[in-house]
Amino acid sequence: MKNGEGKYVILLVEDNEGDVVLAREALIHIKSESKLVHVYNGDEALDYLYDGKNRRPDLILLDLNLPGMNGIELLQILKTESSTEKIPVIIFSTSSSDSDIKECFKHKADDYITKPIDLSEFFDVFRQIDDFMGNK
Repeated sequence: MKNGEGKYVILLVEDNEGDVVLAREALIHIKSESKLVHVYNGDEALDYLYDGKNRRPDLILLDLNLPGMNGIELLQILKTESSTEKIPVIIFSTSSSDSDIKECFKHKADDYITKPIDLSEFFDVFRQIDDFMGNK
């Protein structure tokens, strides 16, 4: 699953610029070899995945509350298309609602992480994601 540069590619689908900055800082802080690619919404994610120019991500981190197509709608598309169904999708959302969590797992999310407020916890989440990717 590694690309030619020896790095994993994580596609972050997130409209909150602050969370994008934190994600980039977290990967630097934990000395990750993963490359973070960021898109703001579901349409941009689909454009990235299907334009034929980009390498497939090894993991998708997906926010639920996105402008236009929401995260659950995008998740449904990703998990029903043969070209993307095997890419692990981790929901990364501020919502801790049981109904949101159940809905995501119903549509084959691989995991669900509630965004932590504490910076050190945020870094810990990315350390766990990095371990999941094999960047130990």
